[in-house]
This record gives sequence, structure tokens and C-alpha cells, in this order.
Amino acid sequence: MALEIVFFVVVVIFFFALLSSIRILKEYERGVKLSMGRFTGVVGPGLVVVVPFIDQVINVDLRTRTLEVPRQDVITKDNATVGVDAVIYYKVVDPKRVVIEVEDFQYATVKLAQTTLRNIIGDMILDDVLSKRDVINTKLRETLDESTDKWGVKAEAVEIKEIEPPGAIQEAMTKQMAAERNKRAMILESEGSKQSQILQAEGQKESEILRSEGQRQAKIILAKGEAESIRLVADAAKSYLDGSALTLWQLKALEEVGKSPSTKFVIPMEFTELAERISRNIGGNGKKK
Repeated sequence: MALEIVFFVVVVIFFFALLSSIRILKEYERGVKLSMGRFTGVVGPGLVVVVPFIDQVINVDLRTRTLEVPRQDVITKDNATVGVDAVIYYKVVDPKRVVIEVEDFQYATVKLAQTTLRNIIGDMILDDVLSKRDVINTKLRETLDESTDKWGVKAEAVEIKEIEPPGAIQEAMTKQMAAERNKRAMILESEGSKQSQILQAEGQKESEILRSEGQRQAKIILAKGEAESIRLVADAAKSYLDGSALTLWQLKALEEVGKSPSTKFVIPMEFTELAERISRNIGGNGKKK
């Protein structure tokens, strides 16, 4: 019975030892293999067999990952305190150095980023800190990339998430932005009013021109009509009025003038000529009959 128990224990230990000797690494993983504490190589991906209790495999992720740089208060060159945080995009390029050269490369990278960020912003005035994020990002990435290279880590990108200036400066900036918006609104309103007045004036001008042109054309047409009427009347008079008609028209005119009680006739010498012409006309008419 005791022999059976010992055999069962040996089988269980062998089974667990067999399981622990087999490791499966994903495509984006590599294993740093240590045998009796000494580095023996980088293994993976796929199936990896190790000797239980002798070999050790430390997994390393080769994908691009992110690190949050916690918010910290930094003093600028002109003694303004700003709160700054950032995010780092990094990638492991050498699994061996990540395991052997540094104890915790993520923690070390974050602390290095905080220190570098304080140094960069400390050499800049507040206006530059607020307006030159790209410069800060570039300097921080270059410094991190150079420093973490010996750890087998590459800093692919660094982005400043937020820069928070002091409360008094935030209030002043808010007032400045409000004043700038009001200024732009007034300029746009003034420009719109100006354009409206210009368009209105141009419209009135065009209307006056069209009205004047219409009146001119109407006068021309009216004058042409009157001239044509006069011409037709003149042509008709030439065709139908003879000497007798003219003489009778003259007598009719004298009769109308003579109706006025205040009218006095002054008979000139030419009246005899008129009488003779009337006589001839009457005589001529008698002969015709």
C-alpha cells in the first residue's frame, strides 16, 4: 500500500513537471531564457521546452504599448507653476536588455520622463510652454529615446496631454479669449453692415439708371409720336385746305376775338387785301356754282 502511494506521488510530480516544461509563446511575445540564473538565449514564438527547476523563461511583449506620465507641477523659466501630464508610446526592441539591464523598465521610463519634462519646461517661459507643445513633445521623445536605448526600449512618440496654467492666468486667458471673440463678432457685424450698404447703394443706383433710361425712352417715343402726328396733320392740311378754307378760318378767328366786350378792332391797310381775297373767293365760288 505504501509503495502504491509513493508511485502515485511520483506520477503526479512527473506530470506537473512535464506540464511546467512546456511553454507556448504568442507571435508578439519573446522569452528570455535563464538556465541556473544565467542568460542562455531568447526563445519563441511557439512551443518552448524548458527543464523544470533549472530553466526559467521571462515573457516580454514586443507590441507598442503606452505609459501614463502622472501629472506634476513644474515651474517655468519665468516662475509660473503649471501642471503637466503626458503619455509615452514605447516598444521593446531588445528583450535581453529589457530583462537584464533594468529592473523595471516601465517604472524607470516614467520617472525619466517626469525628470526630463521638468528640465525642458524649466528652460521655457509660460507663453512658450502653452504655445509650443510640439517642441516639448519632440525634445522629450528624443531624450527618452536616447536614454532608454540602453534598456532595449524605443520611445516611438510622446504627447503632452494637458498643460494647466495657474488660476489667475487661466482667468486672464478666458477674458482675453472673450474679448477676442467679441472683437471678431464686431468686425464681422461691421463688415456685414458695410456690404449691405454697398449693395443697397448699388441697387438704388441701378434702379435710378433704369428709371431714367425708361423715362428717356418714353420721352423719345412720345416725341416721335407727336412729330408723326404733326407731320400727318400737315400733310392732310396741304391736301384739303385751299385759299377759301384759310380765309374762312381767319374770319372765324376774328369772330371769336370780337366776342369779347373789351375788344377793339384796329383795321390795318392789309384788311382791304383780306376783303378783296374774300370777294374773289366768294366770286370764285359763285362762278363754280
